[in-house]
Amino acid sequence: MDTSPQRQLKDYKTLQEQIELLTNRGMIINDEELAAKWLREIGYYRLSLYTYHFRKSRNDRNAPHTFRDGSTFENIVALYIFDRELRYRVFAGIEKIEVALRAHIGHILGSHGPDVHLMPQFFRRETEHNKLIAIFQRRFDLALNRNDEVATHHQNHYGGQ
Repeated sequence: MDTSPQRQLKDYKTLQEQIELLTNRGMIINDEELAAKWLREIGYYRLSLYTYHFRKSRNDRNAPHTFRDGSTFENIVALYIFDRELRYRVFAGIEKIEVALRAHIGHILGSHGPDVHLMPQFFRRETEHNKLIAIFQRRFDLALNRNDEVATHHQNHYGGQ
């Protein structure tokens, strides 16, 4: 259990107060209106995650951090945008891999029959197979209770197997 002294919760700050806090700590803000827009849309604490590379080292961890000379709000936003775009592209790539992998696995399993998920011989342990079947059934029942179109179709046409 952490026994370090607890910090006091931080008080609410208006957008203007957040901008003043950043400038008082050495951040250059060339366009306060644009800074307010970003702070309103993204949030101070989310954007503050992108300020770490622009902070000066400090000996006293309780002292407020300050920014290195030349650090601009535009640098922070550019880093945030880069991270957002990178995350988007990585997840888009992962999604393609996931879909292709699911299709490949479905093709291989489907070659053993349309109800291969009910065949315990394809599992290492029968207990794991039983758990999986129970999970499938719970999820299927929840989907039916929500009137999920796919689950309802499957129930009506294939008896829910």
